Amino acid sequence: DATNLVRTVSADCAWDGGRAAWCVNEWDGEGWTDATRTTIYPSCEDTEIDVELKFADSVTISNDTFVACRKLVLSNATDAQTVSPTLVRGEGAFFAPQEMALADGVQLTVPIAFGNPMTVGGTLRFGSNAKIIFDADALSGSDADEGAWNSVMTFNSVELPDGETNVLSHFGVSSGKYRLALSTDGRAVLARRNHGLVISFH
Repeated sequence: DATNLVRTVSADCAWDGGRAAWCVNEWDGEGWTDATRTTIYPSCEDTEIDVELKFADSVTISNDTFVACRKLVLSNATDAQTVSPTLVRGEGAFFAPQEMALADGVQLTVPIAFGNPMTVGGTLRFGSNAKIIFDADALSGSDADEGAWNSVMTFNSVELPDGETNVLSHFGVSSGKYRLALSTDGRAVLARRNHGLVISFH
């Protein structure tokens, strides 16, 4: 069981000088294939720990099981203004840190399907120029689902950088065929597919 091996070898991410990275085999519905992505797997099954991931490149994080740490911090370890990691969730995977923070310049892409929103149980914090971008290719569902507002992310509260008040400015979508909105209680980001021409006045 590859997942159990990973947990045993690098549960504390101490392997390879503090870095835990390896390639994985993926199931394509018919058989195992060689993966083209690198997995970084922090110790996130323990609900009482704080985890920080520092990105030196636009790496992909693959979550195939259960992530529910007390706090997950995503940091920019480069001299660049932004770093763009991507989160991939396996079928049935559970990604729900109790708190999550995106430090300055971290722009995280999250593939998500309607009916399976990304969840942060407590506070979601954004640094300057930090953003969560929903991958439109993964915003899938039936035509009926896509025509209505559906939750793609939930949280208890949001903390913005000093002087900022626009929560939606820290969220984006990779295609203009979807629109985002904030729920009336301010605790969810909703998405809906655009149908026809949309004209915005600013």
